[in-house]
Amino acid sequence: MDFVVLGVVFGPVVLLFISFLIPQGKASRIFIEISAVLFFLTAVFLFVYPASYMFNLYIPHIVWKLVTLLTAVFVFIRSILDKHYIISVLSFTQSIILAVFEIINSPEEAVPFVTFDYNGKVLLLAGSCIIAFFIPITLIYLKKYFSQKKAAKKQERQIEAGILLLMAAFAGLVAANSFTGLFLFWQWMYIAVGLFLRTFQNSERKPAAGMHIVQQAVLTVWMASIPFIYQKAGSVQINGLDAGFGESRVLIAVMVFASAIVCGCLVPDKSIWNKLFSMPAPVSGITALIMSVISPVAVLLKFVFLLTGVNNVILTLVIIFGSLVMVGGAYYSCVARKAAQILQGILMSVAGWGISTVFISRESMFFTVGYTAASAITVTFLFACITILEYIKGTQDVEKMYNLRREMPEMTFFMSAAMLLFLFAPFYSALQRLLFVRFLADNPVSMLLTVAALVLVSAVIFRWLSVLLSAGDKTSIEIDTYPVIFRVILPLFFVFTAAANLSLGSLYRYFGRQPIPMGSLPAENIEKYSNLEGFLYMLKPGKGLIYTGGVIVILAACFYAIYRFGKAEEYAGNSDSRVFYHYSLTAWIPAGANPGFIIRAAWISLAALITGVALSCLK
Repeated sequence: MDFVVLGVVFGPVVLLFISFLIPQGKASRIFIEISAVLFFLTAVFLFVYPASYMFNLYIPHIVWKLVTLLTAVFVFIRSILDKHYIISVLSFTQSIILAVFEIINSPEEAVPFVTFDYNGKVLLLAGSCIIAFFIPITLIYLKKYFSQKKAAKKQERQIEAGILLLMAAFAGLVAANSFTGLFLFWQWMYIAVGLFLRTFQNSERKPAAGMHIVQQAVLTVWMASIPFIYQKAGSVQINGLDAGFGESRVLIAVMVFASAIVCGCLVPDKSIWNKLFSMPAPVSGITALIMSVISPVAVLLKFVFLLTGVNNVILTLVIIFGSLVMVGGAYYSCVARKAAQILQGILMSVAGWGISTVFISRESMFFTVGYTAASAITVTFLFACITILEYIKGTQDVEKMYNLRREMPEMTFFMSAAMLLFLFAPFYSALQRLLFVRFLADNPVSMLLTVAALVLVSAVIFRWLSVLLSAGDKTSIEIDTYPVIFRVILPLFFVFTAAANLSLGSLYRYFGRQPIPMGSLPAENIEKYSNLEGFLYMLKPGKGLIYTGGVIVILAACFYAIYRFGKAEEYAGNSDSRVFYHYSLTAWIPAGANPGFIIRAAWISLAALITGVALSCLK
């Protein structure tokens, strides 16, 4: 196994144990920041030198099996101590299944156990960039947060341990080559997020959220299916599932999809998001970005060959489900008040779009990887901006940003430019390509939901821009409240954000040079997409300018409609007008209506329908 690949996946775990030896405080924070930078530099090395196998290290299969078993046992013991008995039963079942399966069959794990393909390297690079630039801002913010809350050192230690374990889990999910490996790294992700939640709970003995129980139930089903897969395919490797697997491919495909959705918390339900992401803005942001956006897309990309070969009804329902996640996230971003909640809704919309488009054609797979990477970096940059604003001003309400143009002009410029870049990617790169491939013709319902979500997200962003660019009375900001490290990191992060969005054309050409197995996805107009010039294409006469002009006209009309028909009075008893609610496209909805309930009923019904169709394929 390549030593560099092994280091990027398991290196953070080694650093986790080392961090326990470092005194808590400034030294431990610097250690975490250095670890994040090393993680990013290693990802850059793997991307630049894809065939660099300088050092190889053989690790026996028994090591991976023991690590997986110990992880399941740890979850079992931890749940017993926390009195989460349902999770205890599920994790105990996982341990028994794994132990009995290994004793009876003793299958060999994938060789290598972890490796990065061309998709994985792009997603790893994006995720490591997010971690390297956002973690220092997060740690500085949490230092102030914990000082105000008079938190114990134990809570800071939990956050730092969770960050390192999150890095390892993310890299592992992107690189895993076996079903056992995916189970292992999803459990690591579960533990990392659990550390974050424990830190910000009032009591360590709070009952586990219902979503956590569902996650462990899905992982139990995943573990129980591994012996069945081994019996059918003779291997636990992902690539061992060939066309001769039979009708069981449908159930395996649905199980993979369900695990990515549930373990990534990609459920269009605001109550679930509020429970799992009810943490300070930077922590909820990094959790949503890694767990709910990049990781599920990375897992689904591993099974594209499987999902594209199943029943067309299943594939259509999966695409519609992704569109529903997208429109649900867009709606919740419209009615949210705090900036972090708005960005969380936008993130869910990004993830839903990735699910909808990844299975259409080979070009849509290229787009999904590029768009997910660029959008994740852009939204992370906006999370960094609102984290800095909350650090300085003590609030992240959008209504409080009216004076930002005078108070912090550089921050206003960075945020405005990032929002425009975010709109550039979907409306130029994404929508244009989707119209050229079969998405509109074959999936009209999903396309309508997608366009509706794009309109809602665009309305949110343009309204936010209008707030940022509005002038108010200038108020002074003390120089010492704006740490120097923020002034250094923010411009550098913006450069990387702009580069990620403006280099999509180069990314498509990079994909075009990769040895992609034929037959995994239908190819359409591959030469056309591999030769696009990215941002420069818009500056040429012809379709680029015409399309850009049309988009500007449509967005201007949407913005006018928001301003003209969405305005409302202040709430009674509330001195602050809820700008984002009153100027949103949902302001016309009567007070008694509950669109969130409709969205919840829709995704539950659709999930049941997907399961029913999958079971009906077995005869």
